[in-house]
Amino acid sequence: MSSRTVSFSSNLTVAPAMFWGLLLQRCLFIGDTTHDMQMAVAAGVGFVGVSWGYHPIDRFDAAFRVAETPQSVYLAITDWLECET
Repeated sequence: MSSRTVSFSSNLTVAPAMFWGLLLQRCLFIGDTTHDMQMAVAAGVGFVGVSWGYHPIDRFDAAFRVAETPQSVYLAITDWLECET
């Protein structure tokens, strides 16, 4: 992780990556709220919003993709990983 300061919320996103020794740029947050998206952005990780969750999909302006089915979450993950390599 870089030496930048992270907020408590984004630290909740970063902590699992740090625990497992993962690079943040290789992590992807799957969420259903704009708060989830904001945590991902603050932590420097990718974000995929899901359409069946709490917030409407038009609010996921920083999402790599909005998934409309569980299968499309999988496709979003594989596409995102291909973009990152």
